[in-house]
Amino acid sequence: MMGECKLFGPDGFPVTSLFNRAQGVAYTERIAAFFTGQGVVFTDLLSKEAA
Repeated sequence: MMGECKLFGPDGFPVTSLFNRAQGVAYTERIAAFFTGQGVVFTDLLSKEAA
């Protein structure tokens, strides 16, 4: 649905609910890296540690 762009590469934004594919994984990793660098902490809210 979205064409090539600098952030997401030649395939564009990963318009899919299947974020376990290479493009979806790269997308979520980029978001995490960007916000972690700004002090945002990502944890698994469903993990035993968070319970």
